[in-house]
Amino acid sequence: MMIRLNLLLALFSSLILQLTVLGQTPFEGKVTGSMKAISLPDDMKGYENMFNQTVISSYKSGKVRAESQSMMGSTIVITDAGTKKITILIDMMGQKIAMQDAMEEGKKSNAGAQLDLENATIVETNETKSIAGYTCQKANVMMKDEDGEEIKTAVWFCKDLPAAPNQSKLKGMIMQYELQVKNITLQYTVETVSKEDINDSAFTIPAGYEIKTKEELEKMFPQIGQ
Repeated sequence: MMIRLNLLLALFSSLILQLTVLGQTPFEGKVTGSMKAISLPDDMKGYENMFNQTVISSYKSGKVRAESQSMMGSTIVITDAGTKKITILIDMMGQKIAMQDAMEEGKKSNAGAQLDLENATIVETNETKSIAGYTCQKANVMMKDEDGEEIKTAVWFCKDLPAAPNQSKLKGMIMQYELQVKNITLQYTVETVSKEDINDSAFTIPAGYEIKTKEELEKMFPQIGQ
């Protein structure tokens, strides 16, 4: 169970790398998306539902709160581009744990799942489809992971919503893409986009959480520190 929990946290942290950069856009509001496993190794067949997650992200003035809800519980990652701090809140198996640390610029994900568009080759296509009520355009992306292996994936983006600065090779917000962690392929899809005022309290640590240091949290959940 602990191995699977650590892997879920690793997958979520990979997804957060993509969601956090949207906090650098002028957008304020909420984006609800879903993550699902579309490819698992043979020894994990039948566990697809364990990896399915709903992700609710709130954006305001350089701050991002991304909450993942799954059958294991919830994980919240709060990033603040102004203070350069990241807060992780974990509510799983009866434990409520919080940790704050400095953001590490440019740190790659634990399994090379980072969607590094600035160093990627992107070929836009004329193919379009509707995602969350927005017309989105498809782009084929070719990039390399931290081991130098080539990754090919399709990215759907919307020109009517702002792109993050480090994803400027695309002309709009990413609405759907796939990411690979080890031998698992996940797909993230935006389901709703709501432009609304976000209360500042969304970016604070709620009552009831036990504060842990980064080292203590890494001992409990080793994949977070990788």
